[in-house]
Amino acid sequence: MYFDDDERIVPRLGFATFPKELVTPPREWAERFFDVARWTQMPRGGHFAALERPELLAEDLRAFFRDIRTCRLAVSDRRSNPLPLGWRPQAPR
Repeated sequence: MYFDDDERIVPRLGFATFPKELVTPPREWAERFFDVARWTQMPRGGHFAALERPELLAEDLRAFFRDIRTCRLAVSDRRSNPLPLGWRPQAPR
């Protein structure tokens, strides 16, 4: 992937890293280009985490969306920000 210095991926990102995964990007790299909302280091599993440790992955997915849902409710209660959560204007290309 190639990004300019001021470019970022807009939607929030949840990342689960498993100890036996083949390749894992450094968190600092991910945070340069993505809005990292959740970063989880799992105790077990590898490349096929959904098959190897489905309970860990499912709970992490639930927690990620629970956090997103809670944040969205807080924003919608204020009614001060009509834009989607995590939205940022993109630099012109």
